[in-house]
Amino acid sequence: MTKLSIIDSLFLWVETPEIPAHVAGLQIYQLPRGKGSAWLQQLMAGLREYPPGSPFNLRLKKSVGARPELVEDDAFDIDYHLRHTVLPHPGTEAQLRNVVARLQGHLIDRDRPLWEFHLIEGLESRRFAFYIKIHHAICDGATFSKWMAESTGSTPDANTPPIWARPRRRGRQTERPWLDALQAPVGLARTSRDLGEGIPRIVGRILKRRFIDGNRAIALPLSGPQTPFNAELTASRNLDFAAYPVDELKAMGRSRGATLNDVVLAICDAALRRYLGEQGQYPEKPLVAAVPVNLRPAGEVAEGNYVTSLQVKLGEAGQGPKERLRAIHESVQSARDLYAGVPAAATQAYSFSAAGLAALGQSLHLAGTMPPPLNLIVSNVPGPRETRYFKGARLEALYPVSGVAPMTALNVTVYSYAGTLFVGLISGRRALPHLHDLKLCLDEVYDEYRQALVPE
Repeated sequence: MTKLSIIDSLFLWVETPEIPAHVAGLQIYQLPRGKGSAWLQQLMAGLREYPPGSPFNLRLKKSVGARPELVEDDAFDIDYHLRHTVLPHPGTEAQLRNVVARLQGHLIDRDRPLWEFHLIEGLESRRFAFYIKIHHAICDGATFSKWMAESTGSTPDANTPPIWARPRRRGRQTERPWLDALQAPVGLARTSRDLGEGIPRIVGRILKRRFIDGNRAIALPLSGPQTPFNAELTASRNLDFAAYPVDELKAMGRSRGATLNDVVLAICDAALRRYLGEQGQYPEKPLVAAVPVNLRPAGEVAEGNYVTSLQVKLGEAGQGPKERLRAIHESVQSARDLYAGVPAAATQAYSFSAAGLAALGQSLHLAGTMPPPLNLIVSNVPGPRETRYFKGARLEALYPVSGVAPMTALNVTVYSYAGTLFVGLISGRRALPHLHDLKLCLDEVYDEYRQALVPE
């Protein structure tokens, strides 16, 4: 038996039919030479032979406790978790996006282990796809990325197991309940102390640096403008993708002392302002983005959810590429400085308070009335640098398919793989019915920033 942490449990508590709480990825593969539908049928049959390991063999225990528990599913049914879809001819990427958008909007069955695996065949140019989704209570984006990388090999003949075929292990609570019982009060006391010291320190820094030091780069709570994507959500989703060379994006930032993440935020910000302008809705204030940050030290392999979120003030209206990138670089640094030396529990509690406010606003139907705690989510997840394979098929692209949050109907997640930055755009379908127009704005802004920021 394994008890979920408070942060893990949060994703179960806030989930609604309109806001499913899972992370997902879309892997697009090239069929091996000479292989076709029969090979995929054999592949699917072979995948069914792999037994699940932890946590893919665990389901939620039905209980009334405050913290949910995971137990082994004695009635595990691999045929439920593995699905096979065939796209109709011609198998365009637009058809693929529509299928994945519908799958992404469905809740995962809580009476079974919290994951699904979909093989999608029939994609044009002799390609097929894996769509994998796992409940956010089980893992965050960094852990999911690690599991996906481990389920592929570095050579075509690598015989790596699928993502769910992980080592089976028993939860610590089953093995050492007496030790956990002793540690629980100690852990609770430590967390209470960290929260009591850390949150006032963050709030104090915000007030001092913004109102005494005059640092206008800091994002104040509830300071973002009203936008069409800060709307009440329904379960339907829109999905689109983009891809850009990592080296060119890094070169844009290198000449300005900015990071890859700064460049991504600047391009997203400029594209969003262009998109909103084309809709006749110009933001009067800078947008505020939630930027998830992995809290694991280098080399740390702890799984589950160990993430916080920076609240980053984006650029002003009318800024050019250089000015916008500089402003966002300063905003990101200011947001990081707020958390410097603060216990992780406090940074997590502060960052999740914005999500809590948004969830309250969604439940009370205050979208459009209450100032949005955040305008959008922009996340950057690193992946393998070298080309990967699965059972001889070459992995051509890996698009992140993230979730949206209450009153925050737009998520832009980027994933770096084999020299390319793959961009996954997901939105509430009613809030952003023309998501492809935003993707086109991203392409335009990327070209403009490359010309303006990359030295000749």
